[in-house]
Amino acid sequence: MVAEDDEEILHDEANDEMASYFSRETTPKVLITTSPYAKVNTFRFCFELQKCIPDSQVFTRKGIALKKVVKQAVAQNYTDLLVVHEDRRIPNGIVFCHLPEGPTAYFKINSLKFTRDIKRAGESTSHHPEVILNNFNTRLGHTIARMFACLFPHDPNFVGRRVVTFHNQRDYIFFRHHRYRYNLIMAKVVIFFI
Repeated sequence: MVAEDDEEILHDEANDEMASYFSRETTPKVLITTSPYAKVNTFRFCFELQKCIPDSQVFTRKGIALKKVVKQAVAQNYTDLLVVHEDRRIPNGIVFCHLPEGPTAYFKINSLKFTRDIKRAGESTSHHPEVILNNFNTRLGHTIARMFACLFPHDPNFVGRRVVTFHNQRDYIFFRHHRYRYNLIMAKVVIFFI
């Protein structure tokens, strides 16, 4: 567990690779691409990520070497790179690199449900989402949470009622993208997954 006022953690936060984002010197610009020669489901997943992450672009990589993609992304002032991998035509992992100097993390995808497969799914809007980071309590978890936060703009637009949640539980990270609506008659909140 990491204490909020731990001097070592505060020093790391002030001097790590994401410090420029948290000091508001940079704004997020995300490039999403795939492994070479990706199939339809992988591109569908990339476009769903693009709907969820503001100021992101999908790049169809085809046969271009990853080193070239990274150099071009840095030259065009992208702050993050997401590379979606597939196995047997199904997305199975994401390499997440904070540009220009890292850190880099690999996340395995265990279960994936596309928006079109969700009954009564809500529509995504162009509003900046609220970001909820739950249970990233360890030192590594704290770094991963900071990486996720760097994908999204600083100031959420609460009018849009869009929420992106990353929930860490037993080294699994659950991701949800949803909208909520207030029901004033029944005094409760209704959630629509996107």
